[in-house]
Amino acid sequence: STDGIRDSLQDDEQSYINVGRWILQRLGNESWDELSQSLPAWLGELSFRGNGDDTTLGIIHWAKET
Repeated sequence: STDGIRDSLQDDEQSYINVGRWILQRLGNESWDELSQSLPAWLGELSFRGNGDDTTLGIIHWAKET
């Protein structure tokens, strides 16, 4: 992610780490498509409530071929 996410969380390292945990938890309850559609709104809200910096997040997913 860009520093905008960390900065919007007031440089709170634990909150920043919890973003990854939160994403994994959501993936247990919804599909990649659902998550990817909701992330832009979440990132916008995070920036709005934080410092207004731009926020970018990349997620790489790999799975074994079946």
